Amino acid sequence: MTQTKSKICGIVDVNSAKFAAMAGADFVGLVFEPKSPRFISKERAKKIVDTISNMDCVPVAVFTEHNAISMNMILSFTGIKVAQLHGKISRDQHTNLQSDISRIFVLPFADSQSIPDDLDPKRDYLLYDSQTPGVGKAFPKKDFQMNPKFRCFIAGGVNPSNVSEIIESFHPYGVDVSTGVESSPGVKDLSKLKSFVTNVEKTS
Repeated sequence: MTQTKSKICGIVDVNSAKFAAMAGADFVGLVFEPKSPRFISKERAKKIVDTISNMDCVPVAVFTEHNAISMNMILSFTGIKVAQLHGKISRDQHTNLQSDISRIFVLPFADSQSIPDDLDPKRDYLLYDSQTPGVGKAFPKKDFQMNPKFRCFIAGGVNPSNVSEIIESFHPYGVDVSTGVESSPGVKDLSKLKSFVTNVEKTS
C-alpha cells in the first residue's frame, strides 16, 4: 500500500512550517486569502519556502478569488510550484497558470464529479471538501467515491482522532488538515500536528 501523504494547511510562520516538515508532513499549505485568519503575505511565504526548500515537504499556494495574473505573480515571487484552487475565479482561470505549476483542484463533495477536462492526472490533484471549503467542516462520506484517475486528497473535518478511519475507508492519496490541528484560528497546536502526521504514517 502506498504511503498516504499528509498536508498541513494554513501554516503562517517559519517555525510551524519547519516543525511540520521535520515531523514528516509531505505538504504545507500557505493561504493567500486576505479574509482568512490564516492569511500570509507573499514575503513571509517566501521565507517559509526558502526555509523548507531542502526538506522533503512541498509548499502549496492556496488561492480563492485570485485571477491568473495575481496567482502567477505570487507563485513566481515565492517559488511555489503547486497551486490549490478554492474559489470560482481561481478555478476558472487555472488554464492560465504557468505551465510548470501543478494544480490541486478543490471540489465540494456534492460536485465531486465536476472535473474540468483540461486537468492532467499526471500533473494535477483533486481535493474533496465540504460545501464551504476551508472551514474544517466534515462532509457526508456515505457512498462517497473519489475519482480513480487522479491523486486525491480528502479534507473537511479531518483531525488526529479520525484520520486513521478516513484513510482506512477511502485510501486517499493524501489527507488535508488545518482547523483540526489548531488551538485557535490560525494558531497551530504542534502536539496535535505531530499526532496527525504520526497517525497518518501508522495507518498507511
